Amino acid sequence: MTDYNKNASEYGGYSEPEFNPEAKKNSFDGNRYGEQSLPRNEYEHTAKTSASAAKKKRKFDLKTLGGFIAATVFGVAGMTAIASADLNASIVGYEGLYDSVTYEIVLEGGDEAEVVLYNDFTSRTVTLAEGSNVGEFENLQPGLKYVLAVVQKQTLGKKTLTEQTIYTAKEPVKEPVAEWYGVEHYCSCNIDGAYHFKMYFKDEPGYYSEFSATLTDAEGNIAVCKFTDDLTDEQSIDIMSETYLVGNKATFVISCTSSESGSPQRKELYRAEVKI
Repeated sequence: MTDYNKNASEYGGYSEPEFNPEAKKNSFDGNRYGEQSLPRNEYEHTAKTSASAAKKKRKFDLKTLGGFIAATVFGVAGMTAIASADLNASIVGYEGLYDSVTYEIVLEGGDEAEVVLYNDFTSRTVTLAEGSNVGEFENLQPGLKYVLAVVQKQTLGKKTLTEQTIYTAKEPVKEPVAEWYGVEHYCSCNIDGAYHFKMYFKDEPGYYSEFSATLTDAEGNIAVCKFTDDLTDEQSIDIMSETYLVGNKATFVISCTSSESGSPQRKELYRAEVKI
């Protein structure tokens, strides 16, 4: 029989290596060609090292994951801790005028709040301070519905504390009138011993109070009017019985206390030299 492997090796061709039983014995994986491989003890050492590294990696991954979870929980807890506490807010006064809205708001517990006026067409915001806040939203449309709301600013959005629906007036609001028009006066001393007068004025806001009407003669004698409940009625000053005025001339003065400028003060409405 022809030995092809032998002939092949003689001519420089491929020949299958001879089987070496000793090489198989020393090789852990039984390499059929006797190629050198790691001894059993070195392979076991390498395997143990790889297993130890994998175990450490798992511990590291679990530790890292645990830290991430703890950080996440802490972050949520921290976020809850810094959230603003609820404030107390009340709209104690408001008015819808022709083209504006006025308000008075009391805020307690902090200053992280805003007052918002809005409807389907506009929205306006003003920052509030702790305590009393008085203000006005101007240049609005007449005859429209608006919502006046107090909103608390929070870490995660905003919270409405209180709100009020307001309507602007359809027509301009007429300012109340306080005006002095004049007085009619005459003397009927020969008939009833009195000096008569009638005042003409309008005081819708109630600015005028504590009216006084006097007649003073040349010697300084003063006759004082005792007013009736209705100041628009005809009034009179007795110049014959309680206080007798001498001569035929006197100074006639009408005055009142007026609060038109804010603080009450005496205001002279009329003065004239008259015959008595």
